[in-house]
Amino acid sequence: MLKTKLNTTIAVTALVVAVLGSTPLGHAGGRLVLPKASVGAGQLKANAVTGAKVKDGSLNAADFKAGAVPAGPQGTKGEKGDAGVPGAQGAIGPQGEPGVPGTPGAQGDRGEKGEKGEKGDPGAGVSGYELVTTSTSLPADGYAHGMTYCPAGKKAIGGGYSTGVQLTTTQSFPTNNGAGWDVFAHNTEATAKSLVVWAVCANVV
Repeated sequence: MLKTKLNTTIAVTALVVAVLGSTPLGHAGGRLVLPKASVGAGQLKANAVTGAKVKDGSLNAADFKAGAVPAGPQGTKGEKGDAGVPGAQGAIGPQGEPGVPGTPGAQGDRGEKGEKGEKGDPGAGVSGYELVTTSTSLPADGYAHGMTYCPAGKKAIGGGYSTGVQLTTTQSFPTNNGAGWDVFAHNTEATAKSLVVWAVCANVV
């Protein structure tokens, strides 16, 4: 019944507008149909605007509730951006205060006295130095051995020779058992000469 009355009212109003045109009465009738900017949220019923009544492409993402619009496919990875300019070096911080000295450690206990070591063997030594000499004749332009021996119990710890002969070949060495000294010399002169051999003898412990 209400819908029939509404349709009748709209039809009559439209007829008045069509007949009366731009007269004051016609304008008043036009405002009875739908005045300009007169439809808002207050005039709409719940769920009155459906998807079929919305123009395609007229809505933004903000017009939808969260989760209503599915996310699109992930785009390709963008190129790596240029490195930023290094920041300036910060100022040096203040020097920290010296730490508190640590507590000295306790002195350790004194170790026990070690046992007395064994007496070492007597060291080697020499005593009773003595110089002995022996004179040997060197023939003219000839060879000869000159030897001297230490007293019994002593060893030759050194030796040598002395002569005014021009020598071309000479050997000076201790005998095999160290009991004396041996010199082998060549007299290059035309006359015989004397060769004096000496040895330093001592008691060797």
